[in-house]
Amino acid sequence: MSSRTFTSTTITARATSTCPSAPDRSTSRHTFRSSRASRAWRSRRSCGTRRAARSRPKLLRARRRMDGRGCRARRAERIARLRSPGDAIACRATVDPRLSRRDLLRLGAFAVGGAAIAPVIQACGQAAQAPASSAPAVPTASAKPTLAPASLNVQVGVQNVEFAGILAAEDQGYLKALALTETLLPYGPNVQPVTVIAGGSAQVGVIGGADTFLKARASGIPVVAIGTMYQKAPSGLVSLAKNPIRSPKDAVGKKIGLQSGARGPWSTILNLAGLKESDMTIVPVQFDPTPLVQGQVDGFWSFAFNQPLVLQAQGLDTVFMTAFDAGYKFYGDVIITTDQAAKDSADALSRWLRATSKGWDYAFGYPDAVAKLAADKSPALNLDVKQQTAQLKAEKDFMMSSKGIYAMDQATWQAGIDILKSLNQLDKPITATEVMNTSILETAAKLP
Repeated sequence: MSSRTFTSTTITARATSTCPSAPDRSTSRHTFRSSRASRAWRSRRSCGTRRAARSRPKLLRARRRMDGRGCRARRAERIARLRSPGDAIACRATVDPRLSRRDLLRLGAFAVGGAAIAPVIQACGQAAQAPASSAPAVPTASAKPTLAPASLNVQVGVQNVEFAGILAAEDQGYLKALALTETLLPYGPNVQPVTVIAGGSAQVGVIGGADTFLKARASGIPVVAIGTMYQKAPSGLVSLAKNPIRSPKDAVGKKIGLQSGARGPWSTILNLAGLKESDMTIVPVQFDPTPLVQGQVDGFWSFAFNQPLVLQAQGLDTVFMTAFDAGYKFYGDVIITTDQAAKDSADALSRWLRATSKGWDYAFGYPDAVAKLAADKSPALNLDVKQQTAQLKAEKDFMMSSKGIYAMDQATWQAGIDILKSLNQLDKPITATEVMNTSILETAAKLP
């Protein structure tokens, strides 16, 4: 066969097959064995085989390496899952399957093996400890600030529903939730709350007469208002319908029963009416209206939602003269502290205001339960739960404000100051700014 003929045959074979195959030995055995193309074909085949043989171990080693990494990751994840789902998630996020033992050796990781591997092990729930860091811990969004325990002595009157919010704050755990404890110090007919608070026996207290507080401030006693319970004074004089006192002038020549905290408001009312205490007989009383029923007094200082309801429950007809209508345009039941305590105990006072405001919300929502609580707290008073419930419901209208419980403003305080100034009952000039401190109440509003 000529050279030209062989070339043609070879080209035809290549064109009809896309993959090299063994030659047909029956037709061109001698030609393929002796030709240069045959040797080239065998060379190409053997090279491909040798290349495949050389690359196969590399592929196998790479596959084993990847399988090993996957096994380690899966094994660590299974261990973490047995401990807690959170550890499994942390492990899955921390273990890098691309990091192998061979990579660690190449990087010289064994020189610092403990420091490099410890965070990974710890993320998977092991006992190893991560290296200490000098950077401060970053608080999480859900972390709550830790409050230092604090305690307050609180000067209050008789422990009935007049102080329902204060009683409920302790009973419902609102004080405890803010790491605060309180000791209630009730005052009797001969105890002046301003004196107790200014003397340091109590850090905070409730005084019935806002004018008494203003007079004390003007006289140099460093007391300041941090809130007010009643937006207008609910106090006044109750009398029996058969011997009524409808105006201050009707009190002339009669016996008027006053508690210690009522002397200031009554004195202001008399001054506005052009009267003096000497125009009548002042009889010290407590909070039980029995002296009025027994005829020991003709008029009895009380709250609109307290003693009149008690007397009505006994079937008695009464007349109530409100202090507000008599010209006493003041707040009622003012919460006071000293200037020094407002600085030193501001944190505890803000917690107390917050806890007791929540107590009032609870009291108005569950008056029956809180009325029973008050009766149980003061068994010596023989409080009637039904009457206490009615009193608490009536109390709400005097307390609520568009700005919230305990709210106060400069305009109302200045109006009271102007009244006392017109009566020459202030030892020195005072302003609304200096008699009130709203920063503690503002801080309380931000507490949980």
